[in-house]
Amino acid sequence: MSSNYLTRKKTLMGIRYEEEVKLDQYGGAVVRVHAISDVTLARIESRVGYSLEEALSEIASMNLSENVISDIQAGKASPETTAKFTRTFDPRFKLFLAEVCKAGIIPNPDCGCKGKGCEDCDVSAMVEELRGYSLLQIGMAIIGASTAKWSDVEDFFSARKAQSGAE
Repeated sequence: MSSNYLTRKKTLMGIRYEEEVKLDQYGGAVVRVHAISDVTLARIESRVGYSLEEALSEIASMNLSENVISDIQAGKASPETTAKFTRTFDPRFKLFLAEVCKAGIIPNPDCGCKGKGCEDCDVSAMVEELRGYSLLQIGMAIIGASTAKWSDVEDFFSARKAQSGAE
């Protein structure tokens, strides 16, 4: 008899779902991001005065194909696409994405401070210094992780357990 009731463990799994973002603009550096909750998103929207719907509308208004959006998420966008993005962003859109990134980037676990926020791995400072389309790339990955299907979340945690166990 298995219960399918929502539990705190399931909600924590949902926001601890992670994805890896490879930033070719930074020599292939990797940023790990996790999903953010709807309440966190609402706080960001309230603070910035810009909503997720407006952000998605702004992206849609650029008339990008699915391939171009995939290229941006994968860090393989052409220089022309990058230039288009950096020129046409509404400043509120950039601020919204910056706040999403600050909430969703996982500090470098390999850092000597163990991700507690030293100068080298301080997420807020890092986001403030991002350039080009990296802000968009990371922000879209966080939004994608936040809206992932439950089966993807379960697969992520199942694969993680399999990798860390003794063989």
